[in-house]
This record gives sequence, C-alpha cells and structure tokens, in this order.
Amino acid sequence: MNAKEARERANSLTNTKAEKQYNEIQRLIEDAVKRSTFETYYYESLLPAVHTKLVNEGFDISDYFDQRDGTTVTISW
Repeated sequence: MNAKEARERANSLTNTKAEKQYNEIQRLIEDAVKRSTFETYYYESLLPAVHTKLVNEGFDISDYFDQRDGTTVTISW
C-alpha cells in the first residue's frame, strides 16, 4: 500500500464513522422533538465533521467532560 491508498482508505473509514455518528444523533434529536424538548445529550466526543455539520444546521453544541461521568455533549436548538 502506498501513501495515497492509505489516505484514501483512512478517509473512507472516517467518512463512514462520521455518517454513522451523525445518523445516531439525528435519531436522538427526533426522539427529543417527539418528547417536546429542546435539547438532547450524546455521551461520546463528536467527530469534527459531525460537529461542523450540526453547527451549520443551526444546532448549539456544548461539550463537558469530567473524570467521573466522562464526555457529555449537549445538542440544543
């Protein structure tokens, strides 16, 4: 494998992970809307591409981390 092939494969995997994470978050948002709430929580760090996409769609994102509970991402609208 050369550098170009390695980069292409890494990009492909990153895009697949980002798409999966984005779809998970969209389901959380839909569930929150059905409960008539204006925020939802995600308990893993967001991939940069997902964070950017959500912000571009108008969502507010705040991250919080502590040693006891780990990462909490609040997504609000």
